[in-house]
Amino acid sequence: MEIKKKHIYLALFGVFIGYIALRYYLKPELFEPGAIYYDVYNYKTSKIKPQKKIIKDINFEFIHDDIEMKPSNGQWKESIRTDIDEYGSHRILHVTFTDKSKADILLM
Repeated sequence: MEIKKKHIYLALFGVFIGYIALRYYLKPELFEPGAIYYDVYNYKTSKIKPQKKIIKDINFEFIHDDIEMKPSNGQWKESIRTDIDEYGSHRILHVTFTDKSKADILLM
């Protein structure tokens, strides 16, 4: 009887190890029918060189309510924004580079 219990425990342990091996290493697609797995062969990577850009123009944009005081000095331009919900009431840094690309950075 003692030998049979030992064999049962070893068999359960083997089934558990086999489940882990199939689930995470060998065939994960068997356990996730919604996921799609593709085999990739001869996959080569290359190092991406960081690009350096030169800043041409910097503009700050302040989004606020009508109740607040408007600045009296400096250039002031009013406009209606359609994406105010995206930014909330924050400051936005608009940057234009010499290669005519633009970036909007939200300043908190």
